Amino acid sequence: MRILVAGYGPVGEVRENPSGRLAEALAAEPGVHAEVLPVSYSGAEQRLEELLDTLHPAAVLLFGVQAEPGFRLERVALNLDHESTPDVAGAVRRERAIREQGPVAYWSTLPLREMGAALSLLGIDWEWSQHAGGFLCNHGFYVARDCCTRLGRPIPCGLVHVPPLSALPLASQVIAARACLDTLRAALGRPSLSAGRGEPSG
Repeated sequence: MRILVAGYGPVGEVRENPSGRLAEALAAEPGVHAEVLPVSYSGAEQRLEELLDTLHPAAVLLFGVQAEPGFRLERVALNLDHESTPDVAGAVRRERAIREQGPVAYWSTLPLREMGAALSLLGIDWEWSQHAGGFLCNHGFYVARDCCTRLGRPIPCGLVHVPPLSALPLASQVIAARACLDTLRAALGRPSLSAGRGEPSG
């Protein structure tokens, strides 16, 4: 049972991307294949497709960085690139579909409610998010879900946004990320999985 865990490398002023650092930190976990994806539309897409086609993971847990404090559990990936910030290759995509013939959106299939409960137990601030934005985090999330669908692999797959290191130190983020991973492992041992559509509790 191998789980693909991926984050992103540096981009712009984010010279130390916590999402990539989390993937590196979880690389030593049993059954984990960790990747640090380039902050490039074409590069990240190509690498994700290669991994899903060759690795045959049991689940995909993506991390991405966002500007606000706390973790954000992403419910939906939109079929839309819409961001004025260029990727590392200088590409800017606005009002552009990720897949011309693809669905408007994909739901996360991660056990999001259980992940939220695990973060709460650790005292980690988190919130629900209705979609993953218009940049590389959303792009990778959508591509991964679309690839799993096209390959006929209904596996848990989705994205968790993490705060900048200035808001939460890496050591605390690693603890939180490991809790998300452990929750995913537990979900894989159950006959059914949360579809990630539950309403926030509390």
